[in-house]
Amino acid sequence: MPAINKSGSNQSEFAFETQRKKAALKSGKRRFFSFWNQVKNGHHWKRLFFDAELSAFTAFVLVFVEIFVNFIIINRVKYTEIDWSTYMQQVETFINGTYNYSEIRGDTGPIVYPAGHLYIYSLLYFLTNYGVNVRRAQYFFAVLYIANLIVVFRIYIKTKKVSVLLASVFQISFHSIETASLKSRNLFISLS
Repeated sequence: MPAINKSGSNQSEFAFETQRKKAALKSGKRRFFSFWNQVKNGHHWKRLFFDAELSAFTAFVLVFVEIFVNFIIINRVKYTEIDWSTYMQQVETFINGTYNYSEIRGDTGPIVYPAGHLYIYSLLYFLTNYGVNVRRAQYFFAVLYIANLIVVFRIYIKTKKVSVLLASVFQISFHSIETASLKSRNLFISLS
């Protein structure tokens, strides 16, 4: 008689299920690398652009490319001040007890964003050593950008209507590299 574990199912069923999962994972890896080798050899380029079934593969590659590009931008491109110091001044005013919006100001003028902005940037204020560690804030915005990208790619993958690569090419044509680097380099977030 087979051994029974605490949950009541026998161990041979559990072992079979584990082996099946390992085989499926190995098969998936094999298919991924087989497809990747065909792409490297010049096959399937058209399918990458137009076949929505390949969106998961394309999204995986594009997310890693974006992570690499954001890392390079943050570490190699000079930081340009836009509104970070103003946001930190406004947060300081808020943290010091000023809740009247007409009295919350920074170098570039009065606050124009709703209270949620103050709460989010208050968190960043403390996470960045009172707004001094700009690099840490840049990484925060890069993570936010990548998370947004993953959500958008998941929507494309779930709908199976548009290839992720094709949608990305359209997005790149509408957004310059400078605009993309603003998201992580200059601490400006736009979820478009």
